[in-house]
Amino acid sequence: MKHLAFLAVMLLAACGQKNSEDGVALPPEPPGVDSLGANAEPALPANLFALPVRGLDGAATSLEPYSGKVVLLNFWATWCAPCRQEIPDLIALRDRLGPRGFEVVGISMDVEVEGDDVVRPFVEEFEIDYPIVRGDQATADAVGGMFGLPTTLIVDTDGNLVRRFSGLVPVEDLEPLLEALLPQ
Repeated sequence: MKHLAFLAVMLLAACGQKNSEDGVALPPEPPGVDSLGANAEPALPANLFALPVRGLDGAATSLEPYSGKVVLLNFWATWCAPCRQEIPDLIALRDRLGPRGFEVVGISMDVEVEGDDVVRPFVEEFEIDYPIVRGDQATADAVGGMFGLPTTLIVDTDGNLVRRFSGLVPVEDLEPLLEALLPQ
């Protein structure tokens, strides 16, 4: 039942998108975060590489190995249709920008009872070659909550939030932002 309530909230949140001047759907900005990543309440951790995450085996792990890189943190779930849609673009983006210091880290928000049983086969089926970790309510709370899935955070080399997106984000919108953060 908890899973169904979470699914209903995520689906409703994905419906509240606005359009840009050219008619492209833009994800809504969550309360407290502006386009430059400055935030009001709730406060984000000083270093997003310190987020509480677990490996696919359930053991506590860290995002610290990605410190010093520009990182796209992608909160997703196996049951989320927009999440499935953006995975090939994230793989291609990592292939193009990875050599310049860019990394994608997928944070699976699949409920704990499903966890490994659904995530590992999904990763294999979709041929996801970027790192995948598991998040939970503590992870979501640490980034100010989830306003829908997918949720994407762009993090600079020091672990600072640069931009937050709720909902599917076209790679055409992500790439220029990432290019500006990466060394030429």
